[in-house]
Amino acid sequence: MRAGGSPERGRRAVTRTRPKPPARYLVTARAESGMTFEQLAEASGLHRQTLTNIARGAAKGDLRTWLMLARAFDATLDELLAPVWHDSAS
Repeated sequence: MRAGGSPERGRRAVTRTRPKPPARYLVTARAESGMTFEQLAEASGLHRQTLTNIARGAAKGDLRTWLMLARAFDATLDELLAPVWHDSAS
């Protein structure tokens, strides 16, 4: 890029669609399952505080966290996080 932020001549700026934070999908999945945070913590093996941090957007969780949540919801990782990508595409 040139000074001032404009792309160099002949190069196109690339825009990428960023996925939305997964917090609302955890909230939705938990509500649909009928589990409390305490029950989800027990089922997933994660700390309740970790779950509440993700739900309020203070944390995003790593791959291991989301795999543990998928198992607790009896879903695949793709099923659990698909709305993140589908909503970003629209």
